[in-house]
Amino acid sequence: MSLPQLEVALGFSSGLISKWDKSSPSIDKVAKVAAFLGVTLDYLFFGDSQGHPVNLSMQEYKIIDEYRSLPDERKANVDQYVSDQYDLSKAKEKTAANAVQ
Repeated sequence: MSLPQLEVALGFSSGLISKWDKSSPSIDKVAKVAAFLGVTLDYLFFGDSQGHPVNLSMQEYKIIDEYRSLPDERKANVDQYVSDQYDLSKAKEKTAANAVQ
């Protein structure tokens, strides 16, 4: 199947998939391609999932897609927020573990 045939089958505009090497596609479009081809998103992203034991949910792929579209200063804010939340979670786990002892 050619790219133009795939685009027609999926209801995409002509030339959309070929533009993906220049700009990132939305996760919903990539998921539609994966579903049509009967493969996982991991397979589309990595080819062979061996060596890439990533099993992300659709929500996680969506978050990654949205993160990549942010300007750098917004990415820094997100990075800091996630780091803070991780640190809080670890601190709570440590406090709970110490309380058990």
